[in-house]
Amino acid sequence: MKVRFMGASKEQILWGKNDDPNIKLTKGSEYEIEDTKFYSWRTQIKLRGIDGWFNDASFVHILKEEVCDRKI
Repeated sequence: MKVRFMGASKEQILWGKNDDPNIKLTKGSEYEIEDTKFYSWRTQIKLRGIDGWFNDASFVHILKEEVCDRKI
């Protein structure tokens, strides 16, 4: 699954002791999720090829558009 980095606030970084994505990622760029940790009040994601765990609230998920060639 892919995500787009939207920038991270101080609160998003501090909530759950996340790594700071602002110094490692480019705002508006797409990244692939490598791993996910689910907690009761937060979710952290690890991105392929990037060191650290980030608050998933700093990202939007990119949904794959599926094309259907079915004739009605």
